[in-house]
Amino acid sequence: MDAGDYRMIVRWVMRLLGDEHVAQSPRLLDACHTLMDHAWSRLHPKAESPNETHAKTREES
Repeated sequence: MDAGDYRMIVRWVMRLLGDEHVAQSPRLLDACHTLMDHAWSRLHPKAESPNETHAKTREES
Protein backbone atom coordinates (compact mmCIF):
# COMPACT_ATOMS: atom_id res chain seq x y z
CA MET A 1 0.00 0.00 0.00
CA ASP A 2 1.17 3.49 -0.74
CA ALA A 3 0.16 6.92 0.56
CA GLY A 4 -2.65 7.20 -2.01
CA ASP A 5 -4.23 4.00 -0.70
CA TYR A 6 -4.13 5.28 2.88
CA ARG A 7 -5.64 8.62 1.83
CA MET A 8 -8.49 6.76 0.11
CA ILE A 9 -9.09 4.67 3.25
CA VAL A 10 -9.09 7.79 5.44
CA ARG A 11 -11.63 9.50 3.15
CA TRP A 12 -13.84 6.40 3.33
CA VAL A 13 -13.58 6.23 7.12
CA MET A 14 -14.37 9.96 7.41
CA ARG A 15 -17.58 9.34 5.47
CA LEU A 16 -18.36 6.44 7.81
CA LEU A 17 -17.81 8.65 10.85
CA GLY A 18 -20.37 11.09 9.47
CA ASP A 19 -22.95 8.29 9.07
CA GLU A 20 -25.52 8.38 11.87
CA HIS A 21 -25.62 4.57 12.13
CA VAL A 22 -21.88 4.40 12.78
CA ALA A 23 -22.10 7.19 15.35
CA GLN A 24 -24.61 5.09 17.31
CA SER A 25 -22.20 2.14 17.54
CA PRO A 26 -19.33 2.88 19.96
CA ARG A 27 -17.49 -0.28 18.94
CA LEU A 28 -17.56 0.58 15.23
CA LEU A 29 -16.70 4.21 15.97
CA ASP A 30 -13.68 3.08 18.00
CA ALA A 31 -12.59 0.78 15.16
CA CYS A 32 -12.77 3.71 12.71
CA HIS A 33 -10.64 5.89 14.99
CA THR A 34 -8.09 3.07 15.39
CA LEU A 35 -7.89 2.62 11.63
CA MET A 36 -7.34 6.36 11.16
CA ASP A 37 -4.58 6.35 13.80
CA HIS A 38 -2.83 3.51 11.95
CA ALA A 39 -3.19 5.32 8.62
CA TRP A 40 -1.74 8.49 10.19
CA SER A 41 1.24 6.55 11.55
CA ARG A 42 1.96 5.04 8.15
CA LEU A 43 1.67 8.36 6.30
CA HIS A 44 3.61 10.36 8.91
CA PRO A 45 5.98 7.91 10.63
CA LYS A 46 7.98 10.62 12.44
CA ALA A 47 4.97 12.69 13.49
CA GLU A 48 3.08 12.42 16.75
CA SER A 49 -0.30 10.75 16.63
CA PRO A 50 -3.23 13.13 16.03
CA ASN A 51 -4.53 12.33 19.54
CA GLU A 52 -1.25 13.46 21.15
CA THR A 53 -1.20 16.63 19.04
CA HIS A 54 -4.80 17.41 20.03
CA ALA A 55 -4.03 16.83 23.72
CA LYS A 56 -1.04 19.20 23.59
CA THR A 57 -3.15 21.87 21.88
CA ARG A 58 -5.79 21.58 24.61
CA GLU A 59 -3.15 21.83 27.35
CA GLU A 60 -1.66 24.97 25.84
CA SER A 61 -4.98 26.80 25.64
